[in-house]
Amino acid sequence: VYLAVYLAQYKQGLLQSSVRSATMDYLETLPSLSALQHLPLFWDQAMLEELQCSVVKNAVRSRREEWKQEFVVIHYAIKSMGLPSPFSSLTLQTWYWARSIVSSRAFTDLGNNNFPCLCPYVDMMNHVTSSQSQESNEVV
Repeated sequence: VYLAVYLAQYKQGLLQSSVRSATMDYLETLPSLSALQHLPLFWDQAMLEELQCSVVKNAVRSRREEWKQEFVVIHYAIKSMGLPSPFSSLTLQTWYWARSIVSSRAFTDLGNNNFPCLCPYVDMMNHVTSSQSQESNEVV
């Protein structure tokens, strides 16, 4: 969840830095929300209905509900802390994007109580597209 909060802040443009860093290089390689539309989590209701009573349909509904509950808690925490409006403008779709990034790109860290962690360089080797690398020589 902490990783997803960090990624959601990045997605909203709240982590801009004047110093170029490996972290920012990695974050720029992450797919956009539109690039994740193939994931069942982002399928529209009509597509889900075509699955009828499948395990996938039920899993998507369950995952959406789980992540929506996290979103509600995080939104409540942001508002109760009185953070500036850019923080409170977090949308459910951005939250789904951030959670999808963590769940699809994180690895279990046995030395950290089996919590997920991002491994940027492993992930970049696995997921950076040629179009992304053409856009930025620094990614390569």
